[in-house]
Amino acid sequence: VRIDAADAAKAPGVIAIITHENAPRMKNPTLLSLLNIGRGVGGSDLPILQDDRVHYDGEAVAIVVAETLEQAEHAAWLVHVEYEVATPRVWFDALKADAVVPPDVLGEEPELEVGDADKALSKAAFTVDHTYRTPRHNHNPLELHSTIAAWDDDGGLTVFDATQYVNGFKHQLAVVFGLKPDDVRVLSPFVGGAFGGKWAMWSNSVLCAAAA
Repeated sequence: VRIDAADAAKAPGVIAIITHENAPRMKNPTLLSLLNIGRGVGGSDLPILQDDRVHYDGEAVAIVVAETLEQAEHAAWLVHVEYEVATPRVWFDALKADAVVPPDVLGEEPELEVGDADKALSKAAFTVDHTYRTPRHNHNPLELHSTIAAWDDDGGLTVFDATQYVNGFKHQLAVVFGLKPDDVRVLSPFVGGAFGGKWAMWSNSVLCAAAA
């Protein structure tokens, strides 16, 4: 509903405060599909700082740019956000009726059928029918997500990022910012290990480049 950044703007060291109201216009990231293999992949295809809707828990609604990390963190606490609360639709069973078969899943066919399960079950001497539920789990690699971005005088973008997918990053950033892939340079020094959490481009990379 409203973002009040007046106090934050007066805080020491603050250079800029960016919200959906003054963020550069950016295209949505694209998810991996048969149509864009080799052109990058985003962790989500939702808009990043482009409208006044909160699409998921933890989404960034403002960026504070300051001379030091401590000054940025302090000013971020001074940004006041007023929300209009909506009822989220997050229960799996309630949403199954609206589910659709995607065109592909990470570049693979969405459905694979082998044999006739119903026929086999009907002839089985014993069957067990039960639903098991487990919570979502997330790995926690020691190397954190981090991004440095800089634009040159010709409109080219250079990004230092913690990613396992430098070529995909390059193409995905080109999509978001409307650039030619050759105008984007992504550098990610090898640090060892690969936990999978950096296989796609996440919003922090886009936000950093937008702030830059």
